[in-house]
Amino acid sequence: MDRAGATPPAPALADFPWAKATEPALPAGSRPAAGQPPRRWRANFYRIERPRGSPPELSCWSPTLTEPADFHRPDRFGVLELR
Repeated sequence: MDRAGATPPAPALADFPWAKATEPALPAGSRPAAGQPPRRWRANFYRIERPRGSPPELSCWSPTLTEPADFHRPDRFGVLELR
């Protein structure tokens, strides 16, 4: 919220020129059989850039703090809250 108590607008995909639109797939077994889906999800988003002649550039939303980089660490995932 800003100082006036208003919620700022969510960032648009255009605000992140490096981002590409994605449609995440959720495993069928990860949702309850009936009712609403869970509001909280553990997740991580990462980016790997391989510029020619340079070492790979690795970044992620929730750092895994591993060396070498390992983005498959659910214990280090962040939390998404769906509204």
